[in-house]
Amino acid sequence: MDVHLIFSYVCPTFPSLSSSTLLTLFPHSRFMKSLKAHSIPRSTLPYQAPFQPYGSWFALVTVAIITFFKGFDTFTPFNTANFITAYIALPGITSHYSCHHDKLTKGIRTVFFFLWAGYKIYFRTRVIPVNEVDLVSGKREIDEEEQAYLDLAEKMLKAGEKKSVWSRMWDWV
Repeated sequence: MDVHLIFSYVCPTFPSLSSSTLLTLFPHSRFMKSLKAHSIPRSTLPYQAPFQPYGSWFALVTVAIITFFKGFDTFTPFNTANFITAYIALPGITSHYSCHHDKLTKGIRTVFFFLWAGYKIYFRTRVIPVNEVDLVSGKREIDEEEQAYLDLAEKMLKAGEKKSVWSRMWDWV
């Protein structure tokens, strides 16, 4: 198998995966801290993932380290051109030494970073302290809607009505 073929799949995939993982794990870890700050037990959540909150922090640190050191071979022997090529895209939360042809992915990540940073600066937004995060607004309405749906489903089941194929497929999703 041609190595270039493997890199053509790995190069665009890893930056996307690492970016989406990092951008998911940080808010999740903040959510977990907010639950703790508001004394809301995890047992009240509909799903409790194992190894939390430590699993999220472990994954966050691990992915960040892997993303940062992905271009480690630029250091032995140190080559300025290769170092710049490997790490020029770090502001876009991506780097890969072998992906010289993957300018579009690096460009997208860099554009995302600058749009995000520009938004934060222009609108002067801040990271909300965990004890100020609102975890209860709208919860009553959501619980009422869920209960109405469950009541309707139970009513249909008792009446012997069969769900359509599309309805069963939607429920599966």
